Amino acid sequence: MSKIYQKFVRRMIFPFLDVISGSSLSATLQQIKSFKSFKREDIIKFQTSNLRLMLEYCYNNVPYYHKLFSELGFTEFQSSSISDLSKIPPLTKSLIRENFEDLTSNLKQDINHKYSSTGGSTGDPLIFLLDMKSWSYSWNYLFKYWSFVDYTIGDKVMMLGSSSLYNTKKRSKEQWLLHKIFRLYPFPGMNMSDVVCKKYLEILMNKRIRYLYGYASSIFTLAKYALKNDININLRGVMPTSEICPPYYKDAYKRAFGCKVVDGYGARDGNISAFECEKQNFHLCETSIVFKTLSRES
Repeated sequence: MSKIYQKFVRRMIFPFLDVISGSSLSATLQQIKSFKSFKREDIIKFQTSNLRLMLEYCYNNVPYYHKLFSELGFTEFQSSSISDLSKIPPLTKSLIRENFEDLTSNLKQDINHKYSSTGGSTGDPLIFLLDMKSWSYSWNYLFKYWSFVDYTIGDKVMMLGSSSLYNTKKRSKEQWLLHKIFRLYPFPGMNMSDVVCKKYLEILMNKRIRYLYGYASSIFTLAKYALKNDININLRGVMPTSEICPPYYKDAYKRAFGCKVVDGYGARDGNISAFECEKQNFHLCETSIVFKTLSRES
């Protein structure tokens, strides 16, 4: 699609979605754009300031962290720094499942949020509550990541992942609408048999889809099938995520689809994202440290 359509979506559709869903797509897009002028010290200052606010919020409103911080003697947040995060024990899935009520904010009714889940690529999916600002950041960072392979909003993308990520029967209204507007085609990326691979390649060709995004291993299986059966499909970009993407995966993508490849890492439960640049370095998103989530068991 043209950049004109992308501008239309950002200037007209984003504000509309913000009104009807309570998202912050327009505001978070502008925030991400503003980071271009930030120096490293500016980003650290931004992150540290928001980290202090988050820690203070958790201490005052999340029972689990109020108790934990009190036991650690970690209650002075205005002088804290990013290095102080090492004082906090890791939050595991088992801890979340055992303490989900205490890990939910006492003020959750005042926070516009939605149910979300992990992808399940490393075990059983975990259901949690995600505030809509974080949700908005994750979409805008995803588009920024895809732009590294010349994607513009409206270009067709096939997404391959677990059913918890891309189950079309469980999509929220916002997700369903975004998929339609952005022309995203979600499909299960598990159990990639020859029959499934053949079907997906036919969809890529028939619908003229030019981008592939999803589990690295799922795309690798699809690429291997295409190479084995001499099926030539020219894509514009492949964007693997969720799993380690070794060099031989990337080589298979390039040979099968003749396109650019840009790796990415994301953790939806913490909204941490990092993307690979042309120099093959990974860049952590500027806001990755400042998200707040409200955890809850399904």
